[in-house]
Amino acid sequence: MNGDGDILVIANPAAGGGRCARELPRLRQALEQADGKFDLRLTCKPGDAEAMAREAVGKYSAVVLAGGDGTIYEAVQGLAGTDTALGVIPLGTGNDFIKVMDLPKGLEAQVEVLTKGSIRNFDLGRINDRYFANVVGLGFDATVNRAHYDITWLSGIPSYILAILKTMFRYGPQHVDVELTGLEGRACGSFSEDVQMLTIGNSHSCGGGFIFTPGASVEDGELDLNILHPIGNLQLMWHLPKVFMGTLQQTRYATLRRFCRMKVRSRVPLPVHIDGEVYDTGRLVHEIEVVPGALRVITGRKPDNQPA
Repeated sequence: MNGDGDILVIANPAAGGGRCARELPRLRQALEQADGKFDLRLTCKPGDAEAMAREAVGKYSAVVLAGGDGTIYEAVQGLAGTDTALGVIPLGTGNDFIKVMDLPKGLEAQVEVLTKGSIRNFDLGRINDRYFANVVGLGFDATVNRAHYDITWLSGIPSYILAILKTMFRYGPQHVDVELTGLEGRACGSFSEDVQMLTIGNSHSCGGGFIFTPGASVEDGELDLNILHPIGNLQLMWHLPKVFMGTLQQTRYATLRRFCRMKVRSRVPLPVHIDGEVYDTGRLVHEIEVVPGALRVITGRKPDNQPA
């Protein structure tokens, strides 16, 4: 299944704690039985999906990621701003990005979408020179993300909960200076204060079900910002369930903003993650912006003029 296809499928066998590797025989069979012509390639190490996606531009009409949000993050770097569409077979752990793709359940049905679905133009975010599809986190949640990777005997939400418990005793608020710019270049606020974390969402879900930016949309030309103000450990654990319900902003500890461009300055380098991937630069200044309609995405939603 290599060399003459119209759609490139990039599978990450390590995704989902090996789930993708276990599903490979079923995936191969589904691709062989589908209407389209597919080439299948497997990643071997971090960075492979990005390199393969860049190479696929101009050669394939679409690149499909069989994996999780980390695999998508890599491929987006190569597909942003091109005519090559992105598709997803969700075989990762969190699978947050697919929550805006209207995909059916079941691998075979998801493969069918690759040739029969509709293409929509999704916004991307960009922090410095890296794109993101879902979310960027600075501060506490980025530290939690790193701790999560060290927990190998749990997965999904339980792993993140344990990482939060381990992190909250060793990470404190950091001072930031933030400038926000909205639509048409209008200033839409600035602040200088201590914060527990800053979460910037292009989409609404991260970490497999954490909802820090419940109103975020991949098609509105803006990004959403959740500012978590300094909060004690007891209050953090008391209000944690609200994160899963998308209601944390109803407390006095969180504030939501919406913007197009953002500049963050800190006095010490902040821990940062991009779509759950560690982003170490040592920077004191980060520039974050929305890139409207930068990614063509194969989704399960039918066009408005097509009957159900």
